[in-house]
Amino acid sequence: MGQPEPAIPLKGRGRGTNPSGIAGSSYIPSLDGLRAASILIVLLSHAGASCLIPGGFGVTVFFFLSGFLITTLLTREHDRYGSIALGAFYLRRLVRLGPPLLACLLLAGVAAMLGLAGADLDRSTLVSQILFYYNYHSLLTGSDEWVNGLGILWSLSVEEHFYLIWPALFIAIGRRWIGLRHLIVLLVALLVWRSFRYFVLGSSEWSIYISTDTRFDSLLYGCVLALMHWRGVAGQVFPTGRSALALLRRL
Repeated sequence: MGQPEPAIPLKGRGRGTNPSGIAGSSYIPSLDGLRAASILIVLLSHAGASCLIPGGFGVTVFFFLSGFLITTLLTREHDRYGSIALGAFYLRRLVRLGPPLLACLLLAGVAAMLGLAGADLDRSTLVSQILFYYNYHSLLTGSDEWVNGLGILWSLSVEEHFYLIWPALFIAIGRRWIGLRHLIVLLVALLVWRSFRYFVLGSSEWSIYISTDTRFDSLLYGCVLALMHWRGVAGQVFPTGRSALALLRRL
């Protein structure tokens, strides 16, 4: 049997002893360039370069960064307070996403009514986009975008479904109920499930692309990397600096 995973103390370790080595701020400047690159990939793909630049890759990178960022913020909260306030977490998500989403939908609706944008203006589609289940709603009903250009809101649905589950899993990790190896098993299970849906159930590529149950791992990979940083083991798995150069010379 393998060695037991190191315990994650429930008391705050303090910023000075955070093994991740990431400063205790809610802003990570180094992610800005990666975010910009992922957005640029999506924009170029939608501009007609999809045969050369797959827009889906940009979305996957953005999911990965979202998982990494949200987990890093959770580790900092855990380090500082020794626990995670779930109510405050979900309230922050609501305040962060609610107003800009509603403003976007309102402006898009006004533009459609003025004839400036094509639209379906289906009420059920609008509700699904506001309540973050548009990805499954569009698959089950075959409905079009409420206003042309808002189809990308399927990705917001995937993120919010993930954030409903991930904080509870993080707390379970902090209390040593589960560990990194369990997350690895979950990643493998999701890969198997995605393959089963495609090869056995005959799900379409688009259905697999926008369904939460088949895109959950895109965010989870980022979460796992953040946890590895938190535990101070990322450097052992991913060599950097001179270690990486020495590894390349051996190849």
